[in-house]
Amino acid sequence: MFSLRNSYFFAQAPQNRKSWREGLELHQSETIQVGDRVEILQPSYLVGKTGIVCGKEELSKARSGDRWLVRVIPDEFVVSLTIDEFRALDS
Repeated sequence: MFSLRNSYFFAQAPQNRKSWREGLELHQSETIQVGDRVEILQPSYLVGKTGIVCGKEELSKARSGDRWLVRVIPDEFVVSLTIDEFRALDS
């Protein structure tokens, strides 16, 4: 939301940042699919590398993990990343 104050627009921060971020992560995680090409944003030693999503990490039978398994190319190894540590590339 925006408000007009002294002829300037100021973005109003969400009242509950955690729920706003969780909503964004939920939306992004719903669009991520196995086989998607992604750019790795974190950790620093992998920044800018390309990867392929292998699937969602399963931590236990009770619940699915909040992490994704991504195969780094051309290095050919797999890393476990949170949804904010990579971004989907345009197909």
